[in-house]
Amino acid sequence: MEINKTKLKVIMSKFNSASSRLLQSSFDSYLDDLKRFCNYLEKNELIMEYINSCGGYTSAIESHIDECMIDGEKISFSLDEDEETSEIYSFIKVICNRSYPMFPHRILLQYSSSSEYCDKLKEFNHSVVYALINHISDYLKKVGIEMGIDDNVTYNIHGQQVNIANDNASISAVQNNYGIDADQLKDLITSMREAIKPDLSPEDAKDVNECIDVIEGELTSAQPNENRVKDKFKILSRIDAGTKFASACCSLLTFADKVHPFLDQIIPWFQSLI
Repeated sequence: MEINKTKLKVIMSKFNSASSRLLQSSFDSYLDDLKRFCNYLEKNELIMEYINSCGGYTSAIESHIDECMIDGEKISFSLDEDEETSEIYSFIKVICNRSYPMFPHRILLQYSSSSEYCDKLKEFNHSVVYALINHISDYLKKVGIEMGIDDNVTYNIHGQQVNIANDNASISAVQNNYGIDADQLKDLITSMREAIKPDLSPEDAKDVNECIDVIEGELTSAQPNENRVKDKFKILSRIDAGTKFASACCSLLTFADKVHPFLDQIIPWFQSLI
């Protein structure tokens, strides 16, 4: 696959987001997020080239899964890195292709003595999913170094996040899964609320706060809904909440558009109100 430096960086960023979303998924939504993760891998030519070079999909894993579920044992994978990559990918693909309504409980039972499935899922991620993520991350890092970009790229796993730091940069624990400073975002959201003019009607004040709630929720998620964010900002731009509020909106948009470029289109709506 022919790839330039910019495309590689985009792949790294999207892999980071896809991995983080899976690792932060709740038990109820885990199977859906696992399918999203698997679909992302299979649509990415560079990543699939690596997985196929490790052996690709192996059908033998299917009977191994069934045996372990019947016997109530952990699924064991090869100690060889390439074989482990192939086997974990195959494991994920089998689970996603079967018609399970939820991620199979029996697979998780041996990963933690806790009675809570969220604890079992966390340990499963640490034992299985992290291994595949690390192998793919190491491969992307290797490609980057061979291309002469970001020789000091490091992949740091904090809790249940997968972050990419470039050129000796450090990634703070307050950053969320796609690289935005969560504390600063929270401060800017607070400033927006505080900037609402006090004589706003109760109905308009309610609409403004509801829009801010949605915007905050979307911007702190791994994959914000662009149309939803734009719709809420459009409502805010039509409500006369004061020039101080419009300025606070501009501050948030200017800060967040570095991570979410689509926000740049919204900034003029509020600049005209200042």
